[in-house]
Amino acid sequence: MAGPRLVFEMKLPRNEQKNVVRGKLTAYEGDEIALRAEATSGKPGYQYFGNYWERSLAPLPPGEYQLETERQVTQDPSLFDDMGRFHFHLEPYMVCKPGVNPDDIKDPETDPRCRTAFLLHLDGPFDPYAEDLDQGVGTKGCIGTRAFNDFARWIANVRDRGIERIPLTVTYVQQD
Repeated sequence: MAGPRLVFEMKLPRNEQKNVVRGKLTAYEGDEIALRAEATSGKPGYQYFGNYWERSLAPLPPGEYQLETERQVTQDPSLFDDMGRFHFHLEPYMVCKPGVNPDDIKDPETDPRCRTAFLLHLDGPFDPYAEDLDQGVGTKGCIGTRAFNDFARWIANVRDRGIERIPLTVTYVQQD
């Protein structure tokens, strides 16, 4: 039987949108769905198909990641409203555009060919000015979900079984 895994899928429009685009984050135990909830990545206006490289704005680049199962405490209180008090790290720390050799990157924090520091966390506060009042404000390229506490409990259960990393697949399809 296959172990636990996560899949984040989101249909992205061809062009920028005013409101947050939402997808699904699904937790699997083998072939069985353990948990599924709405989730998002990126900020409104930057969530469109093919746009993955605008730092702190675009969605998490598609690909294969590992979620570290040790829950982290958000140290900066100014970030609590955006991402909650806890989060989980995703690896790799740095993802570069296709064709870019990561060994050539001198400063991954500023090089526009790469993105860094991805997390799974609570989707930010509700935006009172959004057309749909249930919309959050999106993320800075991490995966955010309003069901974070449910996922945190599932991840804690996985960690209690001695598993330190959970495979995470990130995919996007273009909306018609």
